[in-house]
Amino acid sequence: MRKIVEINGPELYQQTGLMPWTDGPKSPLNPQWIKLAFTAAQLKFLLAHEYAIRCHPRHSPTLEVFINEHSLSDTDHTVQALLF
Repeated sequence: MRKIVEINGPELYQQTGLMPWTDGPKSPLNPQWIKLAFTAAQLKFLLAHEYAIRCHPRHSPTLEVFINEHSLSDTDHTVQALLF
């Protein structure tokens, strides 16, 4: 897995009023939050490449987004660089 982007959780909360999780950091991500955090093109790319999101180990309000880089082609690397 390779980290492709970090999301500032408090900033997104301030803009949208939605918390990333439904009940707390150990619960699943709020589906509405995912739709607001990413553009349609970014979300399509993430869904195609097995993404995972977790809290940053040192900065818990920051969320890290990872993808499975083993299945990426050269074109995918270019698209990732353009999207994120």
